[in-house]
Amino acid sequence: MADVVGDNVRALRLLRRLTQDDLAARMRHLGHPSWSRATVSEVERGGRNVVIDEALALALALSASLRDVLSPRGVTGRETAPVDFAEGHRPMPADFADRWITGQLAPMLRWENNEADRLVYDVDERLDRPAPAPATAQAAAESLATALIAAGSMTDEDRRALAAQMHKALDELEETTR
Repeated sequence: MADVVGDNVRALRLLRRLTQDDLAARMRHLGHPSWSRATVSEVERGGRNVVIDEALALALALSASLRDVLSPRGVTGRETAPVDFAEGHRPMPADFADRWITGQLAPMLRWENNEADRLVYDVDERLDRPAPAPATAQAAAESLATALIAAGSMTDEDRRALAAQMHKALDELEETTR
């Protein structure tokens, strides 16, 4: 995620026609006294993680929204590279991560390689294909994906049954788009 934030900070800084020294001065003014040109450079290279209060201050310093700073879709909204939120775990598709960051989805993420995490990502990747799908199959698959995301209070047995239904709907969706 440090590389996503770094790319966004750099793009926003350049759009605002600020130097690294300008941004560092704004960060110091906003209560981050240790920020220097070197700190800005390190953040922009993805070599330094930004804590949440720094992300908020960066958004203010850059006259941007927090989404602009954090979004894996980038400042242009066109980036598609998956995002690594945690080392050793499967990267999250950019669209899914953006919807999560902006509050459009509230996924159940346990980061223990549980079955639901993988299925949510699989659904997202398969539904975001450019090939058009019949509306009914698409709607069924999306409804099942939404149900699985909200499945935090379900038993493991119910979650597995829902996952099986979802995979069946996705298989049908794939068949109709071929």
